Amino acid sequence: MELNTLENFLLLAKHPYKGRFMISDLHIHHGIIGIIFLELHLEGVVSLENDKVIVKDDASTGHPFGVDLLERVKKSRRQRKLKTWIIKLSGKASAIKWSVLQALEKKGILSIEKRKFLFFIPYRKTYLLDQTIRDQLIEHLKVCAFKQKEPQQEDILLLGMIEACQMHKILSADKAERKLLKKELKILMKENAFAGAIDQSIRQVQAAVLAAITASTAAAAASSSR
Repeated sequence: MELNTLENFLLLAKHPYKGRFMISDLHIHHGIIGIIFLELHLEGVVSLENDKVIVKDDASTGHPFGVDLLERVKKSRRQRKLKTWIIKLSGKASAIKWSVLQALEKKGILSIEKRKFLFFIPYRKTYLLDQTIRDQLIEHLKVCAFKQKEPQQEDILLLGMIEACQMHKILSADKAERKLLKKELKILMKENAFAGAIDQSIRQVQAAVLAAITASTAAAAASSSR
């Protein structure tokens, strides 16, 4: 079954058995916005110059979630760094996340259960219906990372976001293998033909996502200590 980058990203982040995710909402939300900006960049709609997002003249996109983000950037009175946009737009990521999850539900990959806390506060849980698809994706990405199979552009994008959102533990629970995996990923990004063509943009998005996560975490910690 063919899935897009956002669907695969959330599938990877999903806990295989429980109704939660294996990374925080902060990482998921920043990762989602980072992926959309990266896809807009590869589409040629925006460029990343000196860490800033530049919208090209008469830019338009058919990206299902990129239209709104593109309009926000267009309406901005000044150019902003990608990190700033990721933080500013992360508030929209929750709605995008649930839209993607609903698409996965329609494809029969997971189920969404609506529940209530204290009988009146609604919340949702998601459960994989077929863990095989996730397992196969993880195995495929590991094979690509260890150069046992030539990765395609989609694989490079996912591996790049795994690095940015610190999702290495999802690919491997073994500490020694995880250490080797991190090393191989860095080499892959330098040597692979697809990675070489988009390496700079991936690195910029990786750096921006990491910086946004760090800044948001620091801000949350400072707020809670007051």
